[in-house]
Amino acid sequence: KPEEKSMFLCLMYLFSRLLESSKEVLACKTIQGWYLQRKRSELLLKKIEASGKIWKSWVKYKNNYFMAQRKKYSRSVGIIECFILSKKDQLSELRKQRLHNEKLQKCVIIIQKHFRKYQAK
Repeated sequence: KPEEKSMFLCLMYLFSRLLESSKEVLACKTIQGWYLQRKRSELLLKKIEASGKIWKSWVKYKNNYFMAQRKKYSRSVGIIECFILSKKDQLSELRKQRLHNEKLQKCVIIIQKHFRKYQAK
């Protein structure tokens, strides 16, 4: 029958095209994997180079940066230092009070723990 032959021929053609396309897909995946790996390594090298340039620039100009920061914030720091020095006694008193309150709170917790243990019996 001619229909069977033509059908068989058509199926064989489709099967051969499918095999060819799978080989093409495999080749594309291989090329894409190689390309992405190469791009990643190039990007890593660029990042390393950029970080090296940034570090060299920092080492070269860090003194200028710190001088600019001192100049920019020296007035503010002076005001804060003046305030802290004027309130030094009050701050030390507040610190002592805070430490006393913390110690007292720890003692209260221990007492509560023992009382609850006694109450549970």
